[in-house]
Formats: sequence, C-alpha cells, structure tokens
Amino acid sequence: MSISQLKSRRTIRCYDPNYVIPKEDLEKIVDAAFNSPSAMNVQETDLVVVTNKEKLQKLNDAVFASLDEKSQQMYLGMQKQTHVKQEVLYDCSAVFLLVKNERASPAIQQLDSGILAMSVLMAAHDLGLGTVPLGTLIRPQTEEVLGLPPKSVLLGIGVGKPLSFEPHPKENLRKVTYIE
Repeated sequence: MSISQLKSRRTIRCYDPNYVIPKEDLEKIVDAAFNSPSAMNVQETDLVVVTNKEKLQKLNDAVFASLDEKSQQMYLGMQKQTHVKQEVLYDCSAVFLLVKNERASPAIQQLDSGILAMSVLMAAHDLGLGTVPLGTLIRPQTEEVLGLPPKSVLLGIGVGKPLSFEPHPKENLRKVTYIE
C-alpha cells in the first residue's frame, strides 16, 4: 500500500445496485484484513461478510427504522442527492461486519478492530472498489437480522462498485503537534 493510495481513498455513498463482487475479490479483502497486526496476536475481531441481497435489504430497512427522526431525515437527504434505493447501505454489494469474538478484550478491542477496518478499506480500494464505514450498524437490529450475538458488532463497512468517483480535496480538521 502506498501513501498515494491512502490519500486517494474516499468514502463512497452511491453504488451500482446490480454489481456482484467476485468471490475471489471478497476473499482477497478478507485475506488482506486477516494479515493485519493485532495486539499480542490475539486476533480478537472476526469478519462476517453479507452479500445476500434480501439480507442486505432487510438489514437496511431494520436499521433505518430504528433511527430517530433527525437521523432518518439526514439519510433521506443523502438518498435524495445520490438516488440510491437503500437509505443506510447506499446500494452496496456487500457489508463487512467486524465482530468481536471470544478472545475480545475491552482494553485492546477498539485498536485491533480499527486496524482491521483500515485493512478492509484499503484492500477494497486496491481492487477498484468503493467503501463506506457504517457506524450506524452498531446496533441490536443488525445482530437480530443476521443472527449475531448481542453487542458483538464493532463496525460495518459497505463495499461495492462506485457509480461515480470524483476525487475531491479533503479538508483536514485534525492537528499535529511535534515534540522535538
């Protein structure tokens, strides 16, 4: 992975609803993610990859229905701009769920899942696919729809073929302090 790849990845919120990600590409993303470092090599985060269209629609609908009115209006506004059918999943072809496993430790779980998430984002980008981190999937409805243990979902990542990709400069609001 190069610095230019890191700088060119953007969050995509508009996917081709008819695109099917080849199984080989899904496996490449999983393989890259599972090569991520983890604290003490505990490997406490598993992946659940959802590609079933009915399950994705059911997931989208359940999560959207669980949102408060203000959040629903925000998603409907984005949907109106992008013309996607799915308010929450943006018509992505797959959702990668980061799920804590039996080795999960609250002390390092966020760190390890963040590293794994970045690996999923960058592996998909390397394959020409778009991604969108979906924090809104961290809720009971996701686990209910997919039959996952309660409080196990750490993050969702939508993956698919972007309908458009218009690189734009990203305004950086973060600060760095060098202590020399």
